[in-house]
Amino acid sequence: MSKAKVIRREVLSMFLHEQGGRIFAVEFIKKDGTNRLMVCKIKRVMDSERSSRPWNRNWGTNTCITVYDVQKRAYRHVNLSTVTKVKASRVEYAVI
Repeated sequence: MSKAKVIRREVLSMFLHEQGGRIFAVEFIKKDGTNRLMVCKIKRVMDSERSSRPWNRNWGTNTCITVYDVQKRAYRHVNLSTVTKVKASRVEYAVI
């Protein structure tokens, strides 16, 4: 079993946006303390769609990103400060 690569939390948002619409998996801790593994992608939202989604406002920080959950077929927020692992392009990364 190979050891997972390491990625710093400070560059995580940029790394996920660089996936260019490819599907990746992200493991994080939910608000209730349970772990969640989500298969998702960064999907560009059209301006007409954005206006109909009140949660798609500028949160004022870079701690949350909006992703498209491909299993539930819905947009979700991921708090980057709770991410523990990311798997992209068949490579698993531990987030520190």
